[in-house]
Amino acid sequence: MIIRFSSLGDLILTTAFYRELKKVRPDAELHLVTSKEFAPLFAHCPHIKKLYQFDRRSGTDALDELATKLKQEDWDEVFDLHQSLRSRLLLIKLFGSFYRWKKKIHRIDKRSLKRNLLISLKMNFLKSFPSQRASYLKLLEASYPNHESGYHTELF
Repeated sequence: MIIRFSSLGDLILTTAFYRELKKVRPDAELHLVTSKEFAPLFAHCPHIKKLYQFDRRSGTDALDELATKLKQEDWDEVFDLHQSLRSRLLLIKLFGSFYRWKKKIHRIDKRSLKRNLLISLKMNFLKSFPSQRASYLKLLEASYPNHESGYHTELF
C-alpha cells in the first residue's frame, strides 16, 4: 500500500516511484491511497492495482471508514510518501501507535524543519539534498539497495 494525499504536482513526482517499485516487486499488487480529487490521475496507471480515494474535507469519520477498509487487506509493505497528519493518523489506526518502528512501514523524509527554516528565515540547509522526486526513489532504494531507479515521471 502507498499512502499519498498531497497536491497534483507532488503526485506527478511520485509516478516514477510506482513504476520502479513494480520493477523490484513485479508480483506485488500496488494499492494507492490518495485524495478523491486526484484519483483520476491514477485511474489508468498500469502499476496501480487498486485505488482508494479519500475526501480530505470529510474529517475523521471518513478516515475511520477508510482505515476499516484497509484493515481487511494483508500488507507486505507500506510506503508513506506524504507524512501528513492524515497519513500518520491512518497508519496509527492501521498498525498502532508504534508503527514507526515496524520494518514493513517506510516513510519519506520530508525535511520539514529544514524546509520551514528556508521559507521563514531564508536559511538554506537543503543545498546538498536531492530533489523531491529523487527523495521518493531513495526511499525505495533504501529497501531495495541493488536497484537503480529511472527518474522520469509518467502520466496515463
